[in-house]
Amino acid sequence: MSSSPQIRPTATTGPMRRMELPPRNHGRSGGVVLALVLALLVAGSSGSTTRTTTTQLSDCSHLERQVETELTQDFLEHNTNRYHTVIKSARHWFDMLEVDPFVLRTHGIKGKKKLVELLMAYYDLYQVVAPEDRPSLLDRVREVVAITYEPQYHDMLQIDDKQFKQDATSYLRAPYLMEQLGLDTRLYREEIRKVHSRLNAHMTQRGSHQRMAFHWYYDHFGLDEPFPLANAFDKGVIATRLDLYEFTRRTVYDLTHEIFIPFEYGEKIDADFFDSDDRLYLRRIMDRLVVYYIMRDDPDLVVARPQFSWTRNRAE
Repeated sequence: MSSSPQIRPTATTGPMRRMELPPRNHGRSGGVVLALVLALLVAGSSGSTTRTTTTQLSDCSHLERQVETELTQDFLEHNTNRYHTVIKSARHWFDMLEVDPFVLRTHGIKGKKKLVELLMAYYDLYQVVAPEDRPSLLDRVREVVAITYEPQYHDMLQIDDKQFKQDATSYLRAPYLMEQLGLDTRLYREEIRKVHSRLNAHMTQRGSHQRMAFHWYYDHFGLDEPFPLANAFDKGVIATRLDLYEFTRRTVYDLTHEIFIPFEYGEKIDADFFDSDDRLYLRRIMDRLVVYYIMRDDPDLVVARPQFSWTRNRAE
């Protein structure tokens, strides 16, 4: 193609600002939404919850799930054709994209990150397309990742510290996704081993959920950790019980990723990571934040709800 289409980032990286959360006493419509969200997000009971209240919540949650299931089945039955049409449209749109990490970098865009986002999109599509469409999809993926087989892509020892920090997570996620799709990463793994020491050296600069993610990738690629990266959760938003009115857009982002990582971005939906106190905190925080984001028509937080809801099902 003559030029690369502009790709919208999936996360907001603008300046942090304090959020103005809605007051606890909502109006009529807000109260209805809040009640529904509470029913959907009920987590495990805590020691301070009475037996009667726990039973009532459990019964309510069971009824809500039954209604949700019936509504979902009805929706799917009436929209199957639309579903397949949308999948084909998404595939067509992705196929038009050209992502060159080096060209994007010259425009101040995180090139490796955008390459991984496109790869993630194809990986998700691969799970739902018809079996007969998978070979051609894999051929397209091979085109997208072809640059990772070229020496100039593996520049992690040449770039400066700022660029290294921006690219490090994506640099490890790309071969992880490639391996999930059955692609050859032997060369890529050799390059990862070369940059292992520099990865270790910059871990002190990473936040809680980022260290959790690196723990996942280190384990996958058999890399020794400079210190226990998984322990970073203990200093994160959830473990430190950040107060509701202390949340900023950035800490909400951190919250969602502290949920995403244990579930491996939805790939490990049966993860049993959060204890009962974590679930109680999440229930209290999420019931307010989800309503706030719905009122703002902002999907950033709401996409975390399905994975968090699994903790509710396990508890009940």
